Amino acid sequence: MGMYLIPYAVDIEKVKSTFNSKSEDLFKAIQQNSTYQSYASQGSDNEVTSDKALRQIIFGEEKDAKFAHVYGYTLIGIVAHWGTEIATEGDIFKFGSIMDEQDDKLREFGLSFRMEELVEPIYNFDIPRNTDFPMIGGCGRSTIKSLQTQLNGIAALNAEVDPWDYPGLGGVVVLKRGVNLCVKDELDWISFVH
Repeated sequence: MGMYLIPYAVDIEKVKSTFNSKSEDLFKAIQQNSTYQSYASQGSDNEVTSDKALRQIIFGEEKDAKFAHVYGYTLIGIVAHWGTEIATEGDIFKFGSIMDEQDDKLREFGLSFRMEELVEPIYNFDIPRNTDFPMIGGCGRSTIKSLQTQLNGIAALNAEVDPWDYPGLGGVVVLKRGVNLCVKDELDWISFVH
């Protein structure tokens, strides 16, 4: 199966505004999100369900650190509510040989950036710290802006290509698309790994 990076372009301040907002309307809206529903359906046996975690996040209630993973998966649903998933191609950002090929392609283009930098733990949310999955990280706006300049200068990335047709290049094409979206709309890059 493997580990996959799931990136979003989102305004982190909107995500943070969810916490302790005490908004019943927001609670219901996030529950209707298909990404939230998908993760919520997978953990219904836990003492802390996604719905309970979401309620605790929105209404500023005490959280149970034993279920840190549930809060992490609930956060994915919150981010999906506010943001846009970058890699709609599915498992294009799979750790291991696929990401190694993407890193090789970046090096070939003269970039020192590595795909694992997309999961640097740069964001702090009011949820219990998770030492398991999902891992939560991202890439700061200054790094994204610098990366955009570098990626836009690579002629091979300016053609329309199907990301699946070229080993290594496909992930870099998706990376460029996400970076451009973040810069254009002044959004942050947040990634989840599981």
